[in-house]
Amino acid sequence: MNFTRIFLAALGAFVAYFILGGVMFGLLPTLKNEFMKYPAVYRSQEGIKSTMPFGMFAMFIAMLVLAILYAMLYHGGSGVAEGARFGALSAVFAICSFVIHNYVNLNIGVKLTVQQCVAYFVEWLAVGIVIGLITGLPYRVDDARGHAQQFDAPAGARTRKNFRLSDEFAGQVGRESEANRESYPRYPGQSDCESDSADCREHCFPTQRVLLQPRCASVQLNRHL
Repeated sequence: MNFTRIFLAALGAFVAYFILGGVMFGLLPTLKNEFMKYPAVYRSQEGIKSTMPFGMFAMFIAMLVLAILYAMLYHGGSGVAEGARFGALSAVFAICSFVIHNYVNLNIGVKLTVQQCVAYFVEWLAVGIVIGLITGLPYRVDDARGHAQQFDAPAGARTRKNFRLSDEFAGQVGRESEANRESYPRYPGQSDCESDSADCREHCFPTQRVLLQPRCASVQLNRHL
């Protein structure tokens, strides 16, 4: 995998998540007011500041895991569309496993739960789009002959299919190899068949050989014995 590309995708998603989260709280004051209705459940702003470094570190690890999963699952297509689909699925997972789970376990109201669902869906959707944009950027790779090959693939596709030679490129290499083989000088008596295929064995025969027999004296029997 291209870990540099994955790291950049995780970093971009991390920044987008916190920026969009701050904007959501700023544009939706009702969401902040709903949180303040439950001081016994949620930390105050001062308490959140003291634990924010741990939360940011954990969130970056989560973004890194999502970037790796996206790179492993991506098989081609638009980075925006595929990233949006991946982000929407991640949002549904977060809502069902976190928001609804908190509504069941914590003493909070339905209004706060619904607002959280909307806010988290938008945030995770944006995270998926950012990951898709960064990991789906085309990149160039030099092949064995030093020719640059461009791939529209994410970081994780390096070990799967996009670093394999295409059929057209492989055919071109085969034709060049055949042309080079035909240009080799041939020597007298050299057979045109260089393989062990059935057709070659049928149409190619070895050159004629001459068997030399040494002269030897005739054998005479002694009739007096």
